[in-house]
Amino acid sequence: MGSPVPDPVTHEVQGQLWLLLIALGGGWSLKRLIGGTGWFVGALVAAAAATALGVPVAAPAPALADTAQLLLGWSLGSRFRRESLARLPRLLVTSTILNVAAIGASALLGLLLAHRWGLSENSAILGAIPGGIAEMCITAASLGEPVAIVAAFHVVRVLGLLLLAVPLLRRITKANN
Repeated sequence: MGSPVPDPVTHEVQGQLWLLLIALGGGWSLKRLIGGTGWFVGALVAAAAATALGVPVAAPAPALADTAQLLLGWSLGSRFRRESLARLPRLLVTSTILNVAAIGASALLGLLLAHRWGLSENSAILGAIPGGIAEMCITAASLGEPVAIVAAFHVVRVLGLLLLAVPLLRRITKANN
């Protein structure tokens, strides 16, 4: 079943500039308010709000999105050192097992949500499984699935993690002391 929310598929320069300005404004504002993850969360929330309110934003051109993904992967990959990974075999095995279990449980959750809300199974699974927002949205787009639905799932997940992680950690730390 198709998505009730249309995907922005245009790549107009004016719409891209609006998106850039909105994301920068949201990121800068939230960075000043909460620090840390403000740039990320603020840009994400501002872009989502602009899209929901019908502001004429446009998706980045495919070449720009591909270049950004390449640079992001390069940046992340350059931080890993073989020596540090070689010293942690138990951690790698444990994290692999936990990741496979999390993906399986999330895929089941996605199937349940798809049947409950009448979404396509692919969209709901991509929205529920752990992974980066950009990667899941790129996968959704390549499968012809509604990117907005997948992004919305991940925005809710990321916001929940970012806003609840610190209070939860404080509560756990306080309980253990």
